[in-house]
Formats: sequence, structure tokens, C-alpha cells
Amino acid sequence: MGCPKNELMWKARSHNFSCVENKSYHCFLSEDKTRTKEKCMKPSLISKGYCPTVNDLGHLQWSLCNTTGCPVTAYLSTEVYKYPLCLEGRTTPIASTSEKDRLNGGLVAGISVSVVAICIILIILLLVLWKRKSSHSQDSMTRNEDAIPLIQNTRKDNKAVKKASAALNKQNILIVHGKLGSGVSKTGETVIQRYASQNIGWDSHCINSLDELEAALSEKKIIFVNGGFGIWNAMPYDENKVRDILEKVFQKMQSVGHCKLVLGIRTDLFEKYRTIFKDHNMLKELINLDSLIPGERAELKEHLENTLKRKICDKADCDCKKLDFLHVEKNYDDIATRLKIESLGLHHDLIGPFLHSGDMLQVIVSHFDEMKVENTRLYGCLMYIVAKGKYREGDSTDIDSSITDALQLEVSQTCFEECKSLLLKYTKRTSNLDRVYVQDDTTRTDSFYYVFQHMFLYLCAFHSLFKYHAKEVMQFCNIDAVLQIVRPDTENDNVKFCITADNETIYHFYQHVIIKESGLEDLLEDHPLVKYVAGTRV
Repeated sequence: MGCPKNELMWKARSHNFSCVENKSYHCFLSEDKTRTKEKCMKPSLISKGYCPTVNDLGHLQWSLCNTTGCPVTAYLSTEVYKYPLCLEGRTTPIASTSEKDRLNGGLVAGISVSVVAICIILIILLLVLWKRKSSHSQDSMTRNEDAIPLIQNTRKDNKAVKKASAALNKQNILIVHGKLGSGVSKTGETVIQRYASQNIGWDSHCINSLDELEAALSEKKIIFVNGGFGIWNAMPYDENKVRDILEKVFQKMQSVGHCKLVLGIRTDLFEKYRTIFKDHNMLKELINLDSLIPGERAELKEHLENTLKRKICDKADCDCKKLDFLHVEKNYDDIATRLKIESLGLHHDLIGPFLHSGDMLQVIVSHFDEMKVENTRLYGCLMYIVAKGKYREGDSTDIDSSITDALQLEVSQTCFEECKSLLLKYTKRTSNLDRVYVQDDTTRTDSFYYVFQHMFLYLCAFHSLFKYHAKEVMQFCNIDAVLQIVRPDTENDNVKFCITADNETIYHFYQHVIIKESGLEDLLEDHPLVKYVAGTRV
């Protein structure tokens, strides 16, 4: 059995090992890459460009990795699954030292061949880079004129970063909270990078899971937990589990000494766990990104006016003539005002429904519903990204027919190419794998991926797809999104943006996903979907 190559399977295998004290589950290849070794050990920080292996004595070794797919940043040994290349084995051992000595006779002849090969490779790389640069320029030119990036409020960002930096000089733990679209991720990343650059010997690191936090803490490291309570929406952590995690984190920080933590969290989740944060004395100084600073309202008003001017409207009775900033600001308080303005910029026809209902989530969901009928190809491309979590540009092999067949989506590489300009209204094209939250054996560092521009758009698209294919979404959509967005209709945890599933849909998920993978049911035993099945099972 090989090593698990994604986070969920890693956690499931880890659950079976039951490592104790400060040790964690690990899985490595042997030095000759012909065998795998699973063991409990303390996590280690692996430098970029290296893969961890284990020798015959069970000691951790670092193997140089300098090809496509190798680690491009430092990472914890418990996160090696993020780099599947490090877990790819061989059918035959690597040549031993003595064998290598016998190969030296052909070295001279091989050098000339190698030089020629290197020259050819360099020429090919230059051509690829030139083509990619041209393609990137063309992408910028073909981006639909209605697609304008989300407003960047640099004054607010600077103020929040300065306040956070000052707070970190006095305390080791800082909470940054805000609604969707308020800039929590950007603020947190900027804060830790700035702190590390201003303090000699310090390093910064971002993680996306509370479960990884304790292992990630080390001497002179500042950690930003981005989406620790859920990247796609919200993982329903039991309050006792959150307390337990924080207790272990506090103990680890005391034992390490010089380390700091920035916790990014959505405002509604912050309120849900506020008592726990208070009990752990984490509310000394907060960075609240929901409050407007002087001048920001005027800037947002201007952005709304520019959004309305994108389309020249000659209709005297059009709803766009009635839309004012106060209406946008006061209605649908679940997301930041700047994100509401940007959402209205997706399509002029969204203004009327928003004026009448004030529910931005339902307005965008209805927009996707209409797209399903009026532009099946664009809808298919977007819903494929919902299910898969990403799409790798220009790769026909990245189209999973089991997903397209189950969800009845009209998707192909040609569809993605033909819909590119419209696609970029809803998605962003990136080669930064930190923005690609679903990674597997096929994820490559030299490729461009399409992911949703903002998680709110992803949530709206997920709602639309679930409406038509609930069972299929539960079975074929990336499981982390399902676990964070879907709840039983009996559950009432007051988490925003969730979808309720009926009895039949939940049992379908249980039978086709949960019990199919060894250890997954035990790992998720506290999740409402699994608890629902356990509570209703005869």
C-alpha cells in the first residue's frame, strides 16, 4: 500500500495509527524509493527542493528534488502529501554506490550527449516561456470588459497591517476577522510576511487547517491560519474540539518560546467561538476588518458608480437608476460591501433582483440557474470547477468524464477555450498553488489553473448545482466542500451559506463516499452528516 496522497486520506490513515504525545503519523518512501514506511514521529520542517525519505534504520533523510512537481516552499514532514512526486515509488532500486562506480566508464561519452540534450532543453524552455508570455498577454486582452478585479482598499489594508504589526510586538496570538470579501486572507498574509522580514531569523508560514497548527509551530516562526475553520465554508467543529486544539497550541507555544500565531476567521464563525477565544485570553486586541475607516465609504461609493457605468443603459425606467450606495450597504449583511458591489458588476440584470429581494446569495444563484439554460457551455465549465475545485488550462486529460456524466455537464477542452473571456468574469487564472485548494497526483507547478475569483461565487455556484443534482454533488464534488457546506435538515448550527440535505441524499453520500474509504467514517464520526446516519440507522 502506497502513502496517502491527499489531506483527507492522510488524516484517515493517521486516525488508524493513533500516534501519542507530540508524535504524528508519517509516511515516506525508502531511500531507494521501492518501499513505503509508515511510522509515528515528531514533525520536521523540510526545505524547498527536497523530499523526505527514510533509511533502513528508520531515520529521516532529505533527497534532492529538482524537477517539475518538486516542493517550491518549505513544508512540514506531515504535509508531504501536498507533493505527490515525493511519494512516487520505483519498481527497481536506485543504483548503489558500487554500481555507480562501474558506470563511470561511460561518463566521458555521456557528457557530450548530455551537453547537446541540455542545449535542446534550454531552447524548448525558452520557446515555452515566450509562448506563455504571449498567451498571458492575450488573456489580459481577451478578458471581458465587464470583468474588473475586486476593489483594493490600500488605505484600509495599510491601517490594518500596521495595527496588527504593533499588536504582535506585544502579544503572541492575534485574531483577524471579517466578513467574506473584507480582506482577511490578504491582511493575514501581509502581516506575517512583514513581521518575518523585519525580525532577523524569523520565517513565515501559511496553513489552512487547525489540525495542522500544533505541528507547524516552531522556533522563530510566525504562522497564519487562513480558513482554519474551513476554506470552502465552515467545518462544524465541536466546541470541545476547538478548546482541545487551542490548549495544545498554547502548550506548544510555551514550550517553543519564540513563535507567533495569526488566526484569520470569518466574523460569523468568530462570534460562534467568541466565548472560547475569551476563555483563552485571545481577545486582548483584535483586527476587525468589518469597520469602515474614514474615507472608505466615499471610495466604495465611487466604485459603485464606476460599476454602474460599465454598461451604458438607455432605459429610463431601468433599476440601475434606482440603485444607490445606501441600499447596497444596508442590504445583505453577510458579505462585505465591496464584495456586494463587485458581485453586482457580474451582470447588469442582477441589479433589479437585488433591489427587490436584497438577498445577494439568491440573486447570484438565480443568475447561475439562468445560465444553465441560456449558456450551457459556460455553465458546464463553471460547474466542473465547482465539482473538481479547479481546471488545469489546456489539458484535455484533466476532464473527468465520471463527473461530467454524473452532473450532465457539457464540458471539454474546447468549451473552456471558447468560453475563456466570459469564464474570467467568475474565475481567475493562476499558477500559484497556494490558491489551488484541491491538489492531487496530477497537480503541477508549471501549469495554470482556473479557480473561482472569490469563495462567495463558489458558494453560489455550489448552491445552483446542488439544486439540480444533490446526490451526484455529494458523491462527485470535492469532499472538503461537501463537508463544509452541506448539513442535515435537522442541524441548526447557525453557520451562513450552508445547504440542507434530505435523508435520501445523506444516505447516498454515506454509502458512496464515507464507507468506501477505510478509516473515513471514524475520522468524521463527529460530523453532522455522519452523526445523522448513525442516529437514524436501524
